[in-house]
Amino acid sequence: MVFIHYHIMKNMNTLHTLVAAIAFPVALQAVDWINADVGNWTDAANWNGNLPDAWAHAYINNGGTAVVDDDARVSSATTYVGTNGKGTLIINSGQLNATWNVMIGTEAGGEGFLQVNGGKVTNGYDNNFVIGGNGSGKLEINNDGHVDSDWAFLGGEIWRNQLQSSGRGEVILNDNALFTNTSGIVLSPGATGQSTVTVNDNSTMRTSGSLYLAYAGQGEMTVNGGLVSAADTTWVSGNGGSSGALTLNGGVFETTRIANGNGTGTLTFNGGTLRALANHDSFINGVSGITLLENGGIIDTNGKSVTVNSAFSGSGGLTKINAGTLTLNASSGMGALTNREGILAIASGRTIDVTGATTLATGSTLKMEGNSVLDTGRLVFEASSRLVLDPLAAGLHAGVLDLESLDGGKIGILILGFQEFGVGESLEIFSFDSVAGLYGTGLDANDYFVFENSPDSKYVFTWKEGALALTVVPEPSTWALVVGIGSIGYIAAIRFRKR
Repeated sequence: MVFIHYHIMKNMNTLHTLVAAIAFPVALQAVDWINADVGNWTDAANWNGNLPDAWAHAYINNGGTAVVDDDARVSSATTYVGTNGKGTLIINSGQLNATWNVMIGTEAGGEGFLQVNGGKVTNGYDNNFVIGGNGSGKLEINNDGHVDSDWAFLGGEIWRNQLQSSGRGEVILNDNALFTNTSGIVLSPGATGQSTVTVNDNSTMRTSGSLYLAYAGQGEMTVNGGLVSAADTTWVSGNGGSSGALTLNGGVFETTRIANGNGTGTLTFNGGTLRALANHDSFINGVSGITLLENGGIIDTNGKSVTVNSAFSGSGGLTKINAGTLTLNASSGMGALTNREGILAIASGRTIDVTGATTLATGSTLKMEGNSVLDTGRLVFEASSRLVLDPLAAGLHAGVLDLESLDGGKIGILILGFQEFGVGESLEIFSFDSVAGLYGTGLDANDYFVFENSPDSKYVFTWKEGALALTVVPEPSTWALVVGIGSIGYIAAIRFRKR
């Protein structure tokens, strides 16, 4: 995986001329925080010179704490918090504008803490916002605080495609916090880097680029609430030896796709939602495992068509919501499977084992492609739900068939590659061990199902022992006799075709 981080200059000669013509200082001034206790950034007595400005680097490295409040607007060239010592910067209101970089915990032994309790912190275009360079850095955003960055790095730094450092970085978002980013968010760019991100409450973390959860080291992101949005790709791992983990306990995580590099990457659901931002045939791909814990997981297809190529496992359930198509393209096991809207498809050659219920909500569709298999503890059809499959190839079996929630519209059955057959033959659609109500025998199956291939044709649905079958209606006189005597002998004489 190649990391690209540079600014393209179209006319370097013109740029050099402009630089020579501007009266820049020979060297930027360095201004040190000298208050070993807590003080206000805007009090010049807390610094060893003039107040920092856009052409002066600000260093908070003596164990003291600088505070910005009273809606003050302050600036620096680069803001350093905890270079090789300790430092704390607290933004309660107002704004800090760093012309270049923000560096928290820069060098080995450095410990930096940036707390944004309101107000805003920004850094310059094509520059870095680093939380934990070679040291240890922590960023905490609370109470509507806002951090806006171009490139953001945790647990190390890359500059112009070169690894600069590898440390420990932590970001926590609470109470409607906002973290916005332009070019990309990168966790642990060095092999020894360690990074964690936790998003809570109604907070938002958003990047217009890609999100790298473990570029070369170890990285973890936990979403307990709010929104995380990555407009491009989310890489769970990067280089060989890297290890990344994404855990969705609540809130929404949205992205174009989730991919795995050459390391180990895991995705865990325990109550959170994953939302698709684009159509993609590899929406989740290469991930070492997708675990469904007790509270399960939700995939919001958001009107898109997406395919998951990684396997699910665990006791929790998977729920698909909103319009669009979700295709499961890896054999998986789970506690429950629910489709609330749109199409849920099982790819050909894949087997899905559901220990609990598979539920098709009103108007939703289950599509079984090719020789796919679904074995479920309970199969629940709601009104006007649909089943699409080739029964001669696909295998659908339920421990319990549940039609108790129909309340109106029939279940549509669409048979792929359907070929007509005659009287005396029948086609098994799916099988079951038992039923949840007073159905499953006799000739009332047509009261629950409709044949979408030819709804007004000669075909009707009938119950076979432990199965639903499609049968040809015999001549009217024979059919009347069959109905009159209860159909048992007729059904027994039918030659069934099945998978």
